[in-house]
Amino acid sequence: MASNHSQIIQYHLHEENLTELQFEIHSLEDYICEHQTKMTKPHSHTYYQILWFEKGAGKHYVDFKEYEVVENTLFFITKNQIHYFDKNPLYNGVVMVFNDVFLADSENYMESFLRDTIFNNFESDPRFQISKREVDTFHRITELMRMEFQEKDDFTRKEYLRHLLNLVLITLQRIGKRNHDVSLPMQHQSHMVLVKFKQLLEKHYKEKHLVQQYAVMLDISVKTLSNVTKVLTQRSPLALINERIVLEAKRLLSYSGMSISEIAFDVGFEDPSYFAKFFKRQSGILPNEFRRLHS
Repeated sequence: MASNHSQIIQYHLHEENLTELQFEIHSLEDYICEHQTKMTKPHSHTYYQILWFEKGAGKHYVDFKEYEVVENTLFFITKNQIHYFDKNPLYNGVVMVFNDVFLADSENYMESFLRDTIFNNFESDPRFQISKREVDTFHRITELMRMEFQEKDDFTRKEYLRHLLNLVLITLQRIGKRNHDVSLPMQHQSHMVLVKFKQLLEKHYKEKHLVQQYAVMLDISVKTLSNVTKVLTQRSPLALINERIVLEAKRLLSYSGMSISEIAFDVGFEDPSYFAKFFKRQSGILPNEFRRLHS
């Protein structure tokens, strides 16, 4: 189901029936055939999406950036991220979609880590390629998932699919490395802090703009938080906060009919003129100029 808020089309997964399985897997060819008109227009989801472009070549667009699609490219589209396909999406592969409630409960750190590391909302490349050696592994797992997804009434169907999805994410975490992220064991304390910081940031970036506010919620010092983000992302906590605010502002400037003042208020600024200065300092361009270039 779709909703149209301020001209940004957003799709949901079984929003009106939470008793439905909050997971789907389809061949990319079938998915494109069914949704091609929608897919080539900018849109977002309230769920997570994994796109495996096994064969085919073209472009994919995620948050104002154009990415080359080549064989065995995987894209990880997180909640609220704006993306769309090129006009001639002739691809073979697999698409998986799922909601938070399907993957993990709040007590399971492993599942939370995998989700929030792989589906990185704003500061990492949303894709990477897998080698031919790894393709066979993915074939086996996704084929098991497709077979189980088609068996509507099997015992523990949800649990089996959930374990298979976690196996996909674990495999990706082992083989994938994007941008300049430093690889550390997922049990490492620094990674735990970073994941929790990102979770809090995604929930509170519109009303909490200060590093101190996040350090308090994490029950650590500002210095500790700064050390963690600088080691693992090469950026300060404030830079990550500002990047998340600017990303949302760019989305609204590009795809909504909201005025600049309304956008300023939406992302937590009481003074639109201060928001404009902040946006230019972060982006090198004024909000109205960005809108003119990207809308």
